[in-house]
Amino acid sequence: MNHLSEWLIHILISLTQVIWSCLVEDSALFLRYVLERLTREKQELMFKVLRHLIRFIPKLPQQAAFALYNYIIGYVMFYVRSPQEDGQKLIGTALSILWMVSVKGKVFLISYFTKHSGRKDMLSG
Repeated sequence: MNHLSEWLIHILISLTQVIWSCLVEDSALFLRYVLERLTREKQELMFKVLRHLIRFIPKLPQQAAFALYNYIIGYVMFYVRSPQEDGQKLIGTALSILWMVSVKGKVFLISYFTKHSGRKDMLSG
């Protein structure tokens, strides 16, 4: 049993390093597989995969967080502009993922909004 647990720890470490490397090198390409399927099939499964990824890698690289954040905002806006069956449920699920990404710190949110609007007063409230 001890040998098996050591083996699993080594696999977990290797897997973490590979995922981190992919997120740093080309996060948009790495995330594309999941993000493209959010608008097609198995949406609940893809949201589950995203939740696991965010929990597994607690501090996403900044470019991966921006890519994920931008895509989720676009996804929500798609369902807001063209209501569909289960749209509200999907919007709620997407917003929970968005919260998981943005909860990493207010600095991320401030830098995102100031980059796109040039004003920090959007966050006052």
